[in-house]
Amino acid sequence: MVAPISMPSNYFAAASYDLRRYTSRNELYGGVTQVREQGEPRWMAQYRTAPLTEIERRTWRGFWDRLKGGLVTFLGYDPAQSVPAAYADSGIMPGGFNGITSISNISANQLTIGGLPAGFVLSNGDLIELAQGDNHAVHRIIVANPPGSTIIVAVEPAVRTAVYSAPSGNLRNPGCNMIAIPDSWSYMAEASSYPGATFSAIQKIA
Repeated sequence: MVAPISMPSNYFAAASYDLRRYTSRNELYGGVTQVREQGEPRWMAQYRTAPLTEIERRTWRGFWDRLKGGLVTFLGYDPAQSVPAAYADSGIMPGGFNGITSISNISANQLTIGGLPAGFVLSNGDLIELAQGDNHAVHRIIVANPPGSTIIVAVEPAVRTAVYSAPSGNLRNPGCNMIAIPDSWSYMAEASSYPGATFSAIQKIA
C-alpha cells in the first residue's frame, strides 16, 4: 500500500465517522434468526469543512483531485475524537504527550498500549490508530483497563494481525487509510459568503 496523503487542514464544521458492518439476516420459521458477516467492517466518513476562503477552497479542491476518485489514499480521521475523552475539553494530553504509543501483546480483539504518561486515562469509546509501514487502521476501545502508563484494552473491529504484527499506536487524530467516494465532492460558490465543501470516503483495508 502507498503512503496516504494528509488532509489540508483539521478545521471542520461537521463530520461523521462510523464503522459500517456488512451482514445479511434471515428470519426463519421457528423463531430462528441467522446473521452472517459478508465482509470486513470498514470505517465510513462524511466531512463538511469549515467555511473556506477562495485560496482554501482551491487547496481543498487540489487535494480532492489528487485522490483521483479513489486511486490515491489519504489519512482519514474523526475530527470529533482527536484525543481520548478524558482530555477532550482542553484537547491537550498530560506531560506534553504527543499521542504516539507502543503496542504489544496483539490478538484479534485485544492489545496492550504502552509508553503512556503516568496515570493516563483511556475510556470505552476512545479510538486508537495502529500504524505499520504505509498501513493505518483505526480501532475503537470497547473495554479499557484502569489508568496507567501501560493499559490493556479490548477493541473493535478485529485487528488484522498478519498486517499489524509490530505496529506503533497513535491517540492524536487516530486515522486510517481511506479512499474518496467518487462524485461525493460538493461545493457551491456564493457571492456573499464563504461556504464549506463536503465529501465522503471509505476505509481501504488492503
